[in-house]
Amino acid sequence: MFTGHYGGITAIDYDSDQGLVASGSLDTQVRVWDSGSGECKYTISGHSDIIRDVQFYDRFLITGANDGRMRMWDLSLFDSVQPRPSTKIMREEYVAPSRDGSGLCCENTFVGHKDAVTCFQASYGKLISGGADKTVREWDLSTGQLRQTIDVNWATKDSHSTRVAGRNLASAPVAKRGTDEGDGGFIGALQFYDFALATGTADGVLRLWDLRTAQAHRQMFGHSQPITSLQFDEQTVLTGSLDGTAQLWDLAVGPGPADINLWAASDQGAGC
Repeated sequence: MFTGHYGGITAIDYDSDQGLVASGSLDTQVRVWDSGSGECKYTISGHSDIIRDVQFYDRFLITGANDGRMRMWDLSLFDSVQPRPSTKIMREEYVAPSRDGSGLCCENTFVGHKDAVTCFQASYGKLISGGADKTVREWDLSTGQLRQTIDVNWATKDSHSTRVAGRNLASAPVAKRGTDEGDGGFIGALQFYDFALATGTADGVLRLWDLRTAQAHRQMFGHSQPITSLQFDEQTVLTGSLDGTAQLWDLAVGPGPADINLWAASDQGAGC
């Protein structure tokens, strides 16, 4: 058991190779734990608002928060005395490496989103983030360049995807930053693989994008509340929403999902 946060846990990741667990919280802190002993190795206080996502990537830990920033912490510097100078600029505006009192060096800060960073994923040299500023941003981790910014409102209106009357993303009812518990937001969840990107948004719509054209080529309607999580592979997409359902989409068959009603399962005493 890992105890120490002063607020609810909003994000978590596990690195089995290093034997480390990272957790982010409503208390604005990120903690790094030894998975074997449960010892809190470091408390990172480098953000000023709710932590929305954490992810181990190579020797780094990447964190994102409602303060609009993503920060990359070099885990190889756990026991070093002086921070190692960074030669990479991983953002639109350079922010020098710094320590926050945890003993970890913040190698880089990704500055670009104009509001809360609600979700991100780093994989294969690429970082993609979604924010309350209604944009998806793609960063190249090998060069440090911001490759593109996708305005979700504009791109959706301009796409050739199927539209359903009354499902306007701009007028989605939930606050663009998500709930007070750190769930959802204008872009509540995303995942990418190669050039394929899936996003779940505050209007309850699952959108599939081609990163080469920055266009949404497919929209899938089923949720009545914001999407807060998703996972996909070659054949299916699984989405979770504040409407209390998880929906499994078969990409080969068509737009209709298979519903998993979590509220109903709870009422009937079903457990996981």
